Amino acid sequence: GFTGKVLYITKGESTSFKYFTIKDESFMVLKGKLLVTYGQQQSLKDPINYPIKIEEFVLGDVLKVQSSCPYKLKALEESIVVEISSRSDSQCIHIDT
Repeated sequence: GFTGKVLYITKGESTSFKYFTIKDESFMVLKGKLLVTYGQQQSLKDPINYPIKIEEFVLGDVLKVQSSCPYKLKALEESIVVEISSRSDSQCIHIDT
């Protein structure tokens, strides 16, 4: 099944830089502006060939995150984000706090 939730991220706050072992996620910005840091499954082991990317996301932008792909969401403005994920029982691996 799928799980959905709404994230309210205060300006200057962020999620941890993390990935899930068997959970796919999709995020859509409903309000605000985010600085999104994300990578591919190989990015942590081979950052030269699979670099971590950093992009600004605004209203309507969508990020699809496959399992084992690291990501972090940081609010540049008060932000509201919808998250839809494929599982709720996946192990979360935090890369930083």
